[in-house]
Amino acid sequence: TQVKTDVRASTVYIETDGTMVVPNGLTAAETSSGSSGTGFIMTSNGHVVTNSHVAVGQGLYTLTVEGRSRPVNAELIAIAECEDLAVLRLVSGAPYQALSWSAETPHISLKVGAAGFPSDVKTSGSPVLYTFTEGIINTDVAYHSNYWSSADVFFHSAQIYGGNSGGPLIELDTGTVVGVNYARKDNNRNLALSSTTSREIVDKMLTGQDVLSIGFSGEMFYKFLDAKGSTVGYGLINQAPSTAQNQAPVGVWVRGVAAGGKAKRTGVLPGDIITAVQGVRLDKNDTTMHTYCSTMRSNNPNANRTVDLEIIRPKAGGVTCNGEINGRTMGVKGTPSTACPESAPSASGSYQGSVGGVDLKHDLTLSVSNSVITGTGY
Repeated sequence: TQVKTDVRASTVYIETDGTMVVPNGLTAAETSSGSSGTGFIMTSNGHVVTNSHVAVGQGLYTLTVEGRSRPVNAELIAIAECEDLAVLRLVSGAPYQALSWSAETPHISLKVGAAGFPSDVKTSGSPVLYTFTEGIINTDVAYHSNYWSSADVFFHSAQIYGGNSGGPLIELDTGTVVGVNYARKDNNRNLALSSTTSREIVDKMLTGQDVLSIGFSGEMFYKFLDAKGSTVGYGLINQAPSTAQNQAPVGVWVRGVAAGGKAKRTGVLPGDIITAVQGVRLDKNDTTMHTYCSTMRSNNPNANRTVDLEIIRPKAGGVTCNGEINGRTMGVKGTPSTACPESAPSASGSYQGSVGGVDLKHDLTLSVSNSVITGTGY
């Protein structure tokens, strides 16, 4: 009982607000990106561990802490985007009750508990409710890549749901953290980031150091194919049309960027598609983040190494640009001295001529998007 009480005191509900850019086929649209998730306090000074897909690219963080009379704001301290980890810091109210890492290596049959704020558990007129579920670890720790991360994970049976992301998976006997919940599959197959690697990464992040991170939130972007191999659309995995039978990678879609981060300083914008890193193409056969993350591990941008980046910018008509993390800013590919445009070029002019002896005169406004010329005439 004391273990569960201590875990609840250190598990926080995270609400965020900001904007993100989502794909609409081969175009991009800005939308509100307010979201929610779970985190857990790791230091008495108020450092909070959560998933990067919960936190990165947001402008406002409001955290609800057990026993506090009102929510507390937090700031983003560090990111490890491939491992789907982020560290926030509560800006006031210290000291806080903190959890600690388990000394136990995650292993099959270890009894665990998942704490958090799943979005499906709420009552009318009330906020999301705290839950605690129990289970066991079902697998050994294994390297696993999906469409938004690439990290060491394990499966467990303590039920989680959307909103549990970033919450602690604790060892029941000690109340210490053995994993960070981050995904759920069907048939009660729940995934947690393993403490065996998360602990080392978070220790660096607590000092304000990003880990294998250029400071963005994103996921794989696909070309969708039907049974005959014909293209039937483009988008994120949850945007697949009903006729899609397969998908081919195009690159990594950038939903949002961290203010002051390496990506933003290089000129990467929300809505860009990263298509190559250090000459390694991301549009070949790998439909997960494995290739991107492995290349970043070979060219650590947080060790001040210069890392070449190529992007496609749908908002600027599909222009291809490249630049360097820790180096030169984005320029048009082939003419790097030309800044990568932020929007599609447009031009105005007039047309004069005749058809069948009838004089014509039109004012035109034209723009280029995805190699297609569109416009209006008057």
